[in-house]
Amino acid sequence: MQSRLIPDSAITASSERINYLRASRARLHMRSFYPWLPAGWSAAVSDHKQWLEINLELKTIVTGIGTQGLSSRWSPDQWVTSYQVSHRDKADEKWVHYQQQGHIKTLVGNKDAESVVINQVEPSFEAVCVRLHPQSWHRWISMRVELFGCPVSSCFMTLGLRDMRIPDMAFSSSSILTQANAPSRARLHLQIGKFQAAGWAPARGDNTPWLQVDLGNRMIIAGIGTQGGHYFWWSTGGWIQKFKVSFKSDGEEWQIYGQNTSEEELVGNSNINLVVINKLSQPFVARLVRIHPIVQTTYGYLRLELYGCPDNNNCDSSPCWNNATCKNHLSSFSCMCLPGFTGETCETDIDDCSSSPCQNGGSCVDHVNNFSCVCSQGFTGLKCESGYNESFLLTFLSFTMAFRVIILKPSCTCGRRTTRRIVGGKRALPGEWPWQAGLMVKNTKQIYCGGALINQEWIVTGAHCVTYRNASTLMVVLGEYDVTRKEGIELFREVDGYQLHPDYHLLTADFDIALVRFKPALSQFSRFISPVCLPTANESFPAGTNCTVTGFGRLTEAGRQATTLQQAVLPIVSRDTCQAAYPEYNITPRMTCAGYVAGGIDACQGDSGGPLVCRKDKIHWYLAGVVSWGLGCAKPESYGIYANVPVLASWINVNYCLMTFS
Repeated sequence: MQSRLIPDSAITASSERINYLRASRARLHMRSFYPWLPAGWSAAVSDHKQWLEINLELKTIVTGIGTQGLSSRWSPDQWVTSYQVSHRDKADEKWVHYQQQGHIKTLVGNKDAESVVINQVEPSFEAVCVRLHPQSWHRWISMRVELFGCPVSSCFMTLGLRDMRIPDMAFSSSSILTQANAPSRARLHLQIGKFQAAGWAPARGDNTPWLQVDLGNRMIIAGIGTQGGHYFWWSTGGWIQKFKVSFKSDGEEWQIYGQNTSEEELVGNSNINLVVINKLSQPFVARLVRIHPIVQTTYGYLRLELYGCPDNNNCDSSPCWNNATCKNHLSSFSCMCLPGFTGETCETDIDDCSSSPCQNGGSCVDHVNNFSCVCSQGFTGLKCESGYNESFLLTFLSFTMAFRVIILKPSCTCGRRTTRRIVGGKRALPGEWPWQAGLMVKNTKQIYCGGALINQEWIVTGAHCVTYRNASTLMVVLGEYDVTRKEGIELFREVDGYQLHPDYHLLTADFDIALVRFKPALSQFSRFISPVCLPTANESFPAGTNCTVTGFGRLTEAGRQATTLQQAVLPIVSRDTCQAAYPEYNITPRMTCAGYVAGGIDACQGDSGGPLVCRKDKIHWYLAGVVSWGLGCAKPESYGIYANVPVLASWINVNYCLMTFS
């Protein structure tokens, strides 16, 4: 609410004392333009029948509620001292009171007008609409509110139409009713402007109208929200009652959305303002999306929002080896191997000598997708199947050895050592880093991000590792050392949920930290599984401190994944030095840098979210950083960027259970 992602029209109340203290003013930390005027919602009557309602539009897990009172220079402070909560999923459903242990729960409110009181909602509840019912108050019913939680689906985020992330130029249409109905006016909750309508509408004679949105990149489309619109505030306006959807990506043909090859008509609106959200049973991937009105009122106004999440092209990192073709899927990839290669990423050269092709005692030499035979005396031929002459044998042997030299010859760049991994790192020993955790997708059982164990049921990782991911599809592995075999020391746990830092920014990678809770909790620790120490906010790791980063990431920038846990020692780099190496980026206080100016050793893809640990008092290791980002892997003058754990330590310790979504 504070960030205004919840529109004014979605906040209503039973009554309002004056227009200036209307429901939409009930946002946490709301301030008036004139400092002597109060800010917040205030009811017209102070009795137990009053309520404040927030429509979240999407089904949301509510984990906390924060409240403030109302104050100004010229009026007495006032606030709500206790309140109850009710919720529901649909407009035609009954309100359900929030309960604990079978009884309606009364939550503690405020003791003054400005202090924020946050009530953790345990157990949490799922809802679309939430109401707060004041039970007691100081002077008058007055509130400012924030809700905390997360969407039920991790792939059902707004894709940027309403909040202007999608620019006006990305909208186009088959026609427009008037210049006031430009395609870019088709944004959910957009209001009437000067000579501008609230909504797009096609021309009256357009028999096949459409509105198109270019999302800029491939997105997974999981839902479509629509509203009607109007030009004048007193007019009835119009809306679209039924519509179809088509979509395409670069280099593809337009497709009509539907199931089992049949086109599907989606239900639209029945009035101007009510938002109708169609959740797609079969989400699709597209960059361009078109809405095709089928049935509409006289003037078919449309305001629109698309819901989903980015489609990460899993082939961008070139995971397939030996010139194999990579095929991208929604949450994975597959490799189509050339003849002679096998393995999940076509990394294995099939042993062409396994069938013993050489005859008459000949020795087989395996090459890349080929073999040659060194024949016993008296035989020759491709497989030593016939007699020979000695000069031919000598020539053949010379050729074979020359061929092997060509195969093994390194690159022509002289004087540089081939980078190793954690790029430039070395293999760790079992139990050497017992807090190392791995995040994996259940259906692949492959570690895609690292983490650090901090107690019996929580790990710390990067926020980018879990953003847009469904917790029910993830697992945590602890005690892992060799991913190719079971050693009997590893433990697998289901992910119970995760919490991103509320200020995490996907584009800048600021506050790139998250907490992941697994279940069941550990009953005991061992020498292979035990937590890392967390630093306090007052601790620091100055430039020059040698620390260690660990993980299962790629051994080279575009190379294969490590099969055993890797480690590398890296010095902490000052923020000024790091900022100078990244002049186009903002290295914030929530980031710390580590690495060598010459490169060669670094964290890389797959190490994301993993721990950077530093030793203190020669005994204990502390979590100093969480692998966040960098330009390439182990490149000269490109340091690795890590979430600065000491700066973020207070959030880890205090905010285990709260995460703002609004």
